[in-house]
Amino acid sequence: MLKFAVIGHPVAHSLSPAIHSANFRALGIDATYEAFDFAPEALSSGVARLVLEGYAGFNVTVPHKQAMINLVTLDESAARYLAVNTVKVGSGGMMRGYNTDVAGFLDDLEANGFDVRGKQVLVMGAGGAGSAVARGCLEAGALDVTIANRTPRDGMLPLGSDLCRKIAENVDLVVNATSVGLRPDDPSPIEAKFSAKQVVYDLAPVKWTTAIVKAARESGAKALTGHGMLVRQAARAFEIWTGKKADVAAMFEAVKEFEV
Repeated sequence: MLKFAVIGHPVAHSLSPAIHSANFRALGIDATYEAFDFAPEALSSGVARLVLEGYAGFNVTVPHKQAMINLVTLDESAARYLAVNTVKVGSGGMMRGYNTDVAGFLDDLEANGFDVRGKQVLVMGAGGAGSAVARGCLEAGALDVTIANRTPRDGMLPLGSDLCRKIAENVDLVVNATSVGLRPDDPSPIEAKFSAKQVVYDLAPVKWTTAIVKAARESGAKALTGHGMLVRQAARAFEIWTGKKADVAAMFEAVKEFEV
């Protein structure tokens, strides 16, 4: 039996076990997929335990995507985006890190009829996912990408500033890559009045409607949840682990009830 997992902190919100388990069933693969909550100070020891226990691979979610860079050999994708969300464990416990988030995000935008080329983008959050998505948008031809963060650096905007709010109300695409929204009672990371011409994408693939998604829809904007990105990056991760094509339809069916 093959064993896979997702690690994060928190991780109880993760739909990855349901998605991958559905794929295993559809393909007739004898495998398990579990979720492990590793606090940052326990990341290294937790990962070592997974390797020791024979896990063939695992996904990485907040807040570990950048910290994993120091624990694995980087694939070109992870080296480019400086974030690891997928790890394959090879012979002798050698770990290779990949980034499937960016491809999954861009694939999902395209599937929902949004072409980032020539568009203005605001990415809120400068962690592993936010930084990777921002660079991915630029590489895909975005006209301009602004990054806002609660602790701004290197020209970033303060997330709660008036300028940030003004930009959020005028760009073509707003992406929430912060951890705000991972808990049911979280507020929106920004108080902004969106419009019908905008797309608001919340990367958090949770089991509830996040505050920013609710606000975007109430203002007439097109709001996308992180479920599409989660499925598409998961399919790519599965292919890295096994060399087999994932049953994407089965994976989407597993999260259908949560696409709120």
